[in-house]
Parts: sequence; C-alpha cells; structure tokens
Amino acid sequence: MKNLFYNILFIIMLAGAVALTVLNLSPYARQVAAFPWYLIVAAAACLLAGAFMASFLSVLLHELGHMLFGALCGFKVLSFKFFGIETVYINGRRIRKMRGKDFCFGKCTLVPKIEDKPKKKLIITASGGLLFSLLAFLGYLLSNVLLEGISPFVYAAVSPGLTVSLYIFLSSFLPYRSSAGRSDGALIADLNKDEEFAAVMENLMRIQAQLYGGKSPAEIDRDLYFKNPMLSDDHATMFRLFYYRYLYYLDAGEFDKAAQTNRTAIELGDFLPPDEYAKLYLNACFDFILSGEREKAKACFLEDYEDDMSTYRIKAYYSHYVISDGQKVRAYIHRARQEGETHAFKGVAAMEEKLLQNLAHAMEGEA
Repeated sequence: MKNLFYNILFIIMLAGAVALTVLNLSPYARQVAAFPWYLIVAAAACLLAGAFMASFLSVLLHELGHMLFGALCGFKVLSFKFFGIETVYINGRRIRKMRGKDFCFGKCTLVPKIEDKPKKKLIITASGGLLFSLLAFLGYLLSNVLLEGISPFVYAAVSPGLTVSLYIFLSSFLPYRSSAGRSDGALIADLNKDEEFAAVMENLMRIQAQLYGGKSPAEIDRDLYFKNPMLSDDHATMFRLFYYRYLYYLDAGEFDKAAQTNRTAIELGDFLPPDEYAKLYLNACFDFILSGEREKAKACFLEDYEDDMSTYRIKAYYSHYVISDGQKVRAYIHRARQEGETHAFKGVAAMEEKLLQNLAHAMEGEA
C-alpha cells in the first residue's frame, strides 16, 4: 500500500511538472505554427535534444553527488555506470566497457575504506545524490522563468529539463522499496527508523571495509556474518549478506556449507540482471566440482562470461577436474592471479589465491 501511495504521489507531482512545461511552451505554439514545416521539425528536434541533454545532465549530477559526498565520507569509487557505459577504477586506472545486458541510466559503486560510523556515512552519501538532483531541478525551474520570451528554439531545448530533472529527483527521493533494493529516500528513512535493517547494513559495511583493508573473509569477526536479523522481505540486502557468508565458508574450507549458502543466494538473487545471476551458477559449478558431481558441474558451467578472478579460478578447477586439460588450467591460474593484482578487495584476492594454491598442490600431487 505504501508503494501504491508513493506511485500515485509521483504521478501527480510529475504531471504538475509536465503541465507547467506545456503552459510555458503555449505562448510559442501560435508562433511555431506559422513556421514552414522544416522549422517546425527543427523546433521538435530541439525539444527532443533538450530532453536528452536534461536526462544526461540530471543523471550525471545525481551520481556525482553520491561520489562527491561518498569521497568526503571516506568511500572509494569502484565503478561508475552512465547510460550503459561502465567505468571501472582499479588503482587509479580506468577501464571502460559496454554492459548491454544490464542497462541503467546511472549507478555508482562505492566501498568504505574504514569501518568508522558506517550508518552516518551511508546517509550522507545517499543525501548527496538527492541534493544534486534537487539543485538540477531548481536550476531548470529558474531557467524556465528567466528565459521566457527568448527564441522558441532555445526555449524548446531548455523547457523539457523541468520535467526530466523532477522525474530524476522524485524517483530517488520518494521512499520506494522493491525486491531489487531501495530508493535513496527509502535507504535514508530505513537507516533512521528500521533498527534491524540498519544493523545488517552496518555489518555489511564493516565486512567490506575489512575486505578492502586486506583481511580475508575468514579472518573477519564471524559475528558480522552470522549475528544479523533476518529481513524476510528484503531480498537485496539479504542476498549481499549470504554472498559474504559464501566467501567466508570458502575461505574457511567449509565447502558443504558454502554450497548450501550459494543455493540460498540463488533463491534470493532473482532480482539480479542475467549476467550477475549467471555468476551464481558458476559458483554452483565450483561447488559441484568439489563434491565430485561432474555432470552437475557441466550443467552449470558457462564458457562465455565476462571474467574476473573468481571466474578464472572456477574455470581452472573445471579444466582440471572435469575436462583434464592441464594447459587450460595453467592459463586460467595465470589469468586469475593477474586479476588478483588489481582486485579492489585485497582480502577476497587473498582468499582466491588460497584456492588457487590448493588446486596447484592437487596438480603436483597427481603428477
């Protein structure tokens, strides 16, 4: 019911912005109607171009707000996705790549470098995006007033920004919740009012900070993983928790428990984009390899996948235990270690190296 209320409120407020834009454009309607057809087409093109530029600017400012306030709170930017193009930052180096399977207008991934005051820092970081979105809307509102009476082509390019910027602000500000996560407004509200959600988020932040600092998953306090409230209606947050539990069990060598945890993550991760969801099945492939179930491992294995250190490790295990291709094993181990040198979470890289060493020892023993 809450989401229905916010949807109705969203539609009403957005309709108001659209009505204001139309009202502002109405004085130009008679003037444009007297134009030859090619100038009418030009005015329409200015309107569309203005809407696109407003989307570009509003989304960019929103994400920059998150990144700027996050940096002030001690967060590190891991990636920045903008209109389907993702920029990944690794030790100061930027790598751009297309992610057509997971299109979104804007998204930034931040990780805490220290554990201090995680709740407060999350609220400030979320507020930064909202503040910059509000400033974009106020800027377009002011321009709609100040530019009245200017050339219809210029006004057509500027006026859509009022509606677009309000849409970006409202979609982040209204406290909307879904299985895939929360809006910025909902995140801020729940961190302040929902003690169980705040407790889980603070523990997740502490785990990330320690992984970033170099502790492997099993070296981190076990209570951060397992002494958490269960958020039955929040798949996104619980998925992240179970993902880190999976890493903990892998690092501790408790592979049966890791397999059970990954199965739970698969059930919780139905909101993930296809590319990310497929990675859970690669984890299942690894679990089946360790349990000796080769046919099940073959059913879960994916060759065509955007690789990182963990997928190279899984492919190395698969090449050794399922298809017995020593050349591929060595190549994948080498690629995995190369990825480990630039991995943002040094603790995860240390865990992956331990698993690679286990495979190398197994190969030496068989030889």
